[in-house]
Amino acid sequence: MTSATTGFLTLAKNLDKLSVNKAEGWSYWKDEIINTVFAAGGVTKGIVNGTTNRPTDAEKAVDWDKRNTIAAADGGAAIFAALCKRFDKSTFTTRSAARAAFHRCLHDPSQPISIYLDRITSLRDRLNDLLPKDEKVSDTYLKDVILTNLHSSYATAKLNLLGSASGEPELDQCKTILSSAGPDWNVEEEADKLLQSIGATVKVEPQDMTNAYVARAARHQPRDAARYRNLSAPAGGVSGSSPRGG
Repeated sequence: MTSATTGFLTLAKNLDKLSVNKAEGWSYWKDEIINTVFAAGGVTKGIVNGTTNRPTDAEKAVDWDKRNTIAAADGGAAIFAALCKRFDKSTFTTRSAARAAFHRCLHDPSQPISIYLDRITSLRDRLNDLLPKDEKVSDTYLKDVILTNLHSSYATAKLNLLGSASGEPELDQCKTILSSAGPDWNVEEEADKLLQSIGATVKVEPQDMTNAYVARAARHQPRDAARYRNLSAPAGGVSGSSPRGG
């Protein structure tokens, strides 16, 4: 199966996303169909989206005409323009939905950060499809939103980007740095995971567990540690003391 065939099958499965009411629908599908159908050296893509004009050279113009021809239509550019007019329609409702989806895109640390970066960029592109040229969301603003919605476990990477000695990095540099940085290592969290793992495999006596809680509480809340000691003390006296004689 060729890569083009695979691409068409993927597009067919995603036809349900081609909806004006979905923030990512048309923008996502448009990019996918451009990459799948018009990937031949980028030539046809430029013809269809209107960035490559018809050559003045007669021989080259023949090839341009072949690539631009679609049966029962004025040309590929006309078809693509019609699709854009239908699905890139900007209304108060579509703009508001696209803005909300973009600004509410949060980083989920349980997934690879590349998923977050791709999704928030796609949402920005969708919003830009609906905005006039002088209101487009810039890469600089996109960087701000990426860092704002970044999970706290990436605090070190965020600080490194904000305090870069070489100045503010470009969008692609930010993405590369975040992708290679990884989350911070939380000592307390990892210790808790280790204790839970040990507790699941080793039988621990109740008194041993109490002592462990006392030790941990002593590091954080001394008053809690005293309370745990009183609760764990045997009847008739403090743990470790001997009863008084009569």
